[in-house]
Amino acid sequence: MSRRIRAVATVAETDGPLGLAADVADELGVDAVVRVLDGAGGSAVSRAEIDETVDAGTVRVGADVAGELDVDGGSVVLLEPVSTTPAEAVTFAPVPRLSLAGGGPTVRAAVGGRPLSVGDELDVSFLDGSLSVPLRVTETAPPGPVVVADGTTVELLDGPAPTTEQGWIRPVAAEAVGGYGPTIEELDAAVVAPLLEDERFDALGGTNRAGVLVSGPAGVGKSHLLGHAAWRASATVHSVDARTLPPGDADAVADRLREAGAAVSGYDPGIIHLDGLDDFLADAADDPGAARLRGWLRGFVDEPGVVVVAEARDAEDVPESFLRGKLLARTVRVDRPTDDDRGDILATVTRETPVHSSVDVEAIGRRAFGYVAADLLALRSRAVEAAAARSDADRPMITEADLETALAATGPRKLVGSRREVSSTGFDDIGGLETAKRELRRAVEWPIRYPELFDRLGIDPVGGVLLYGPPGTGKTMLARAVASTTDANFVPVNGPELMNKYVGESERAVRTVFERARASAPTVVFFDEVDGLGSPRSMDGDGSAPERVVSQLLTEMDGLGGADDVTVIGATNRPDRLDDALLRPGRFDRLVEVPIPDETARAEIFRVHTREREVATTDHAALAERTGGYTGSDIAAVVREAGLLALEDHVGSAADGDAGDPAIMPRHFEHALELVTPSVSAEERNYYESLSDQLGY
Repeated sequence: MSRRIRAVATVAETDGPLGLAADVADELGVDAVVRVLDGAGGSAVSRAEIDETVDAGTVRVGADVAGELDVDGGSVVLLEPVSTTPAEAVTFAPVPRLSLAGGGPTVRAAVGGRPLSVGDELDVSFLDGSLSVPLRVTETAPPGPVVVADGTTVELLDGPAPTTEQGWIRPVAAEAVGGYGPTIEELDAAVVAPLLEDERFDALGGTNRAGVLVSGPAGVGKSHLLGHAAWRASATVHSVDARTLPPGDADAVADRLREAGAAVSGYDPGIIHLDGLDDFLADAADDPGAARLRGWLRGFVDEPGVVVVAEARDAEDVPESFLRGKLLARTVRVDRPTDDDRGDILATVTRETPVHSSVDVEAIGRRAFGYVAADLLALRSRAVEAAAARSDADRPMITEADLETALAATGPRKLVGSRREVSSTGFDDIGGLETAKRELRRAVEWPIRYPELFDRLGIDPVGGVLLYGPPGTGKTMLARAVASTTDANFVPVNGPELMNKYVGESERAVRTVFERARASAPTVVFFDEVDGLGSPRSMDGDGSAPERVVSQLLTEMDGLGGADDVTVIGATNRPDRLDDALLRPGRFDRLVEVPIPDETARAEIFRVHTREREVATTDHAALAERTGGYTGSDIAAVVREAGLLALEDHVGSAADGDAGDPAIMPRHFEHALELVTPSVSAEERNYYESLSDQLGY
């Protein structure tokens, strides 16, 4: 590693080369090109010159470098000499979506002798200074730092320029962190205190310094919170992407780890960040590279002024051998944000965004059930898009409607299904079935809308509702309607789809559904054709796949409806094929019949299905009287067939040159009733009528 020295920064008001104090230049041994490091993995390369007006031990940093690294006057930075080479080619692109064809000579003149690397940005003036455009370096040959020489090919692409992925953690100030108060306190104890208060622990005859494992789902903000810990400790951070370590090459792993150690050792305090540890160890826990990593941890964990922090999505995916002793002795779990956390996070990420004063941003965040920090950033971006598309003002503001649009268009990451997949069907779009609607409102809608009333009255919400009845009576439509009337996430699952011929996979699929539902609560999990998943277990307990799946389903459903905020709705045509244990209290607490509609309900169903269609005067009661035994889907088929007959007549009339506006006439219904017959036979109707007695309801 090149020689590095420390210097105190002062910040110039304009862009320009670094101004080195004479003693700093002597210690570096150069006065041409220098890399400035901010101590958190960020760096910028700049031309340098000796400046006699700069105090000893000081470097004057141009405004461009200071802005890139977020360096303030008085900050301590690291400096190291850099060798540049003349470039064969350098490619630029405008940061915004813009085309600047023919602007290569202007860019060449603007660059001058500035050292360049991929990701560097500079402002270039075009059209005699009337247009200033930020450009980003997208490629250099050879890799930078390079300088543009007479023989360099300068290429200017159309914008927008691709973003550059930074492989480091930057310090995150307090005002850039929302929520997660208890987690921040844990990181203070595990990371910050060992770096700032080690002497106090030594005085007590010990140390609290040890490796730390930070675990949590993707997108919750693990790296962001670690950056905040680095800011609180004023620590240098060096990140190592463990996913890129070659598990079978112990020497290569050792070289990367030595480089990481050298980057922070001697610059108290320091943090070594091992990202993606679980991915590295997934298939390599016993490989030489993993053994070398374990040995390095064992030897490095007591390095003064340094804390090793590893990241993983799930602590259970890290072998116990890495959690013993002081290797990764402390685990800090970063869970999905609470309601208040989400409100704080959304308020934080929109702090610099023009939001109308009437908008309660925190309330929107609390309603974003199941969202993690990354989802809330996506929510903000979608709201900005909605505001830009809606408003033609020069400075549009985000309104509550924009945020509502963003909520409808986004959702929790990695949620199987979601309310985004739910149609806009409401209870008013379903004719009849008043008893079933009432039960679903009580079991699903009320606990979500009025949780404080349930707490005040000491009522435990229902954990599961089973909808049963003949095919086509509207069970699936009811489940989707109750989800669309609440702010809950909706997870539709087809029971047979979870069955897998490989041992353990079906149970894993059931477990995963409920894990994701709990993580994104409040959630409605809808099992369609649940009889295909919960068939009765045999008396001898043969351990077959269906039996194991039922046992897993019983385990997951036990205790639902309380703190988990998860409600299960099952739908089946054959409730008698379900295991009896699923119908006991605590599982499917409510069995709700969805019967073949009576005459009054059939009239209402006809009214619902014809209200959005061009229909001549229709006697819904007369149609209902003639459709005894028809299900809701049968009536929908009658209306659809009548519509097709009306379309057929209209097309024929148009061919004869005598076509008016198409409309469904009474004669079309008459003909449709002749073509569409009840889908449920008399024997099946008798079976379903006897089910309530069999089930004890």
